Amino acid sequence: MTLAEALETLDTAGGRLNLVDGRVSVVVAVAIPEAAWQALALHKDELRASLTAPRTQPTTRLPTPAGTDLCDRCGSIETTDATIHDGRSVRRDCARCGRFIRFSVWYGEPRTMASMYAPERTIIG
Repeated sequence: MTLAEALETLDTAGGRLNLVDGRVSVVVAVAIPEAAWQALALHKDELRASLTAPRTQPTTRLPTPAGTDLCDRCGSIETTDATIHDGRSVRRDCARCGRFIRFSVWYGEPRTMASMYAPERTIIG
């Protein structure tokens, strides 16, 4: 599994990456395949670098799995994520028309009820 596939699997599972004392930790709302864990562990240096990089206001176009984050204005499923609140929150907008869809992360916490009870797993020892 590639890193991009692992990150998409993590996003679909309502997961998030955190940097705690220089270690990358992963919190998921539902179980993800072991192949995703292995891909994340294989790219831990790249993940650590991206988590420690200074936050700016760039947005990234990310395709969203069908049926998720459907824009009620234009019907697009392609989204743009923008970090706000000094990188602690992520606002998800429609990439086609710019309409706000939801906050996928709010002050470091994914916006799903299941994620409040998610186990944390450290992938860097």
